[in-house]
Amino acid sequence: MNTVSGVKELDEQHQKMLNIINSLLIGQQNEYDALQFSEAVSSLIHYAYVHFATEERYLAQANYPDIKAHILDHVGFIMKH
Repeated sequence: MNTVSGVKELDEQHQKMLNIINSLLIGQQNEYDALQFSEAVSSLIHYAYVHFATEERYLAQANYPDIKAHILDHVGFIMKH
């Protein structure tokens, strides 16, 4: 899967999140126990917070014109999870 944003730090974070998602899928196939699954999901959620903060910093530095709406998208995701 291509995760190229053009910003090395963001691309590395995208790759890490994909790796966590892949481990969840592999774990599901290998019948993760509840604790392993919970830890992997917690790791993904935590890393999403880190990624959102990093992405928002880059958007602010770039004077992204629709940053408020983008941040609201992040908040919406967080509120669901």
